Amino acid sequence: MTRLIALLIAFLLAQSIYAQTDVCGNISGTWTLGGSPYRVTCDVTVPVGSSLTIQSGVAIVFQGEFEFEVNGYALIDGAVGDSVLFTTDTLANPGKWKGLRFINAIDSCKVQYTIVENARWPSQIADDDGGGVYFYDCNPTIEHSRVSDNISARQGSGIVGRLSNFICNSCTIERNSANYGGGILNQFGSPIIRHCVIRDNWHHQGAGLAFWNSFPIIENCTIVNNHGDDAAGIRNSVSSGLVVRNCIFDNNGDGATIALWEGSTQPTIAYNLFWQNVSVPVGGNSGYPAGIGQITTVNANGDSCDQYNNLFFDPMFVDYSNADFRLQLNSPCIDSGDPATTHDGDGSVADIGAYAFGPHIYSGISVGSPDGFEQLTILATDTTRWVGVGFEGGVSIELNRHYPIGAWEVITNSTENDGEYAWFVTDPLSDSCRIRICAVQDTFCDISDGNFSIVSSQGYLALVKSSAPNSPVLNWNAGVTECPASKQEWFRLKNFGSEAVVVFQPLEPTSAEFSRTTACGSFFALAPNQVSACSLQLSFAPTADGTYYDTLRVQTDAVNGVGGYVKIPLSGTQISTPASPQVVISQQGGSARLAWDPITESVGECPVTVTHYLVFYSPTEQGPYYYHGLTSDTTYVHTGVIAYAPAMFYTVTPMTGAIPILLRDLEPGEMTREEVMEKIPIYKFQIPVQN
Repeated sequence: MTRLIALLIAFLLAQSIYAQTDVCGNISGTWTLGGSPYRVTCDVTVPVGSSLTIQSGVAIVFQGEFEFEVNGYALIDGAVGDSVLFTTDTLANPGKWKGLRFINAIDSCKVQYTIVENARWPSQIADDDGGGVYFYDCNPTIEHSRVSDNISARQGSGIVGRLSNFICNSCTIERNSANYGGGILNQFGSPIIRHCVIRDNWHHQGAGLAFWNSFPIIENCTIVNNHGDDAAGIRNSVSSGLVVRNCIFDNNGDGATIALWEGSTQPTIAYNLFWQNVSVPVGGNSGYPAGIGQITTVNANGDSCDQYNNLFFDPMFVDYSNADFRLQLNSPCIDSGDPATTHDGDGSVADIGAYAFGPHIYSGISVGSPDGFEQLTILATDTTRWVGVGFEGGVSIELNRHYPIGAWEVITNSTENDGEYAWFVTDPLSDSCRIRICAVQDTFCDISDGNFSIVSSQGYLALVKSSAPNSPVLNWNAGVTECPASKQEWFRLKNFGSEAVVVFQPLEPTSAEFSRTTACGSFFALAPNQVSACSLQLSFAPTADGTYYDTLRVQTDAVNGVGGYVKIPLSGTQISTPASPQVVISQQGGSARLAWDPITESVGECPVTVTHYLVFYSPTEQGPYYYHGLTSDTTYVHTGVIAYAPAMFYTVTPMTGAIPILLRDLEPGEMTREEVMEKIPIYKFQIPVQN
């Protein structure tokens, strides 16, 4: 028991070392790493006449649906490998936050080396636009930053400008979704967007970028895998002077790659590369240049092109699947840009795309895995992977178990920059982990894009379900699925290891929900191959709708050293989801009516009681399919879809239990089916067995 108390005290002390500062209302001055994280507990504003500097490494964590507004001056001053972070815990705060908003701010405001993620602007009201970063009647600069996973119910989810001539340089704009303008949107202004990667954004109109009454310049950008109904890459309306040059458009889906609508005139679309986009390179109803996309000549390198020097070849990225958009040695993009634009660092003609060929322009590190949503198992070996280019020497690898407020633990101070490193995963558990990889002899670093988890192994123990306390041990097969009849279960324990183990009363949660028969004290030991002399009853503590858990702590000197222990989570929820039903679609006025037969099957020997169905839709049969809504019935109506979609495809997923919190405020189109299912785990109640 003394050891347990000491461990508990150490745990509590460890939690107290993280400083934090609560902020609300008017703000100014300097935010430092020593005060981080800054917890935003209401709307915050930098007033007119005030200034705020946020230093590198600072985390700003929003506790509710609050916005960060700048009316004065702000310098958000991250550094290479030490970004400023604007984020929220989307599980604790499913409503998310309302974005970083510059309203009539000083033009010299700057955002650099900053991550803006998980913002959501829920309003449908006019002028209430923007998800991640919003500029209104001001001309700030944002550079070397990532704007990702933001949502707007109306217009512009990544970066939005209105009456703004903002500059966006060397940024990554990814996985944002909106009704109009998924990645970047500008209305009334002349934005300049250079050397940016704009990928995996979604919209109804203008997935990658959208402009209205604007005069944008888009140069040397890589625009890939964006999906929109009428414009997958760029949508331009009611304006003249659109300039798109030296850009790569690859694998953009659904609508035209560049769509010109409603009075678009005099565009410059030249020296670009188009490859494997679903629709035509340039479409719409207004102003597109005659002959664009028709191969009639060759460029200065002798490659076939149209009269505007646009190419139609594989860009030959280093690794498309891992978002490494650097160019290979024989890429047709090399030295194929507009000779009148800025030359590359080696003095040659500009390359096409965000990254010029060779380390003289692009130097850095990109974490490949774990990069979000993975599960690493204690007592197992994981292989961390990365891409590191443009520097000499090795890399260091660190782990943060409580990102962004936790401390960085060293995995290795130095290992070769060969892209892989295997390491042994240790306790404690966490579901908010990230990896940081840095160049040892330089200032380059990268951090995992999303949180991953460290989960428990099963140690040396098997848990055997029993019908009552002290009942005989039941027979079982390893990995067999159990049907949870209630929240209360009895277990016996058997040690399959070669060393003795000690089972402690759980500390997480420290509650009366764990009980044992009088034969068990506060802890008990199991010799090798021994079955316990007592039984354990778990009355699981609820943590989410339909989910229950408790935790055993098992000391095993043989594995973790003296005093070490592993944690074994015990959980039970709904049974695994059955296959999707066959959907019948019919027209109901201007809407689509879906119908299907109810699910009545079982999974294994466990009966399934379906409580609701999730409906996903896609303008193409191949997908991706996006979440639209849910129903407890076996019918569903997609209102008004026939008026704006020439074709639509659907899939329905049955679910059991209560409606997950994630879905209660989820707007149509915010997540793909895969993203939804990743964040709503389909649990099985399984006997954890380790032989």
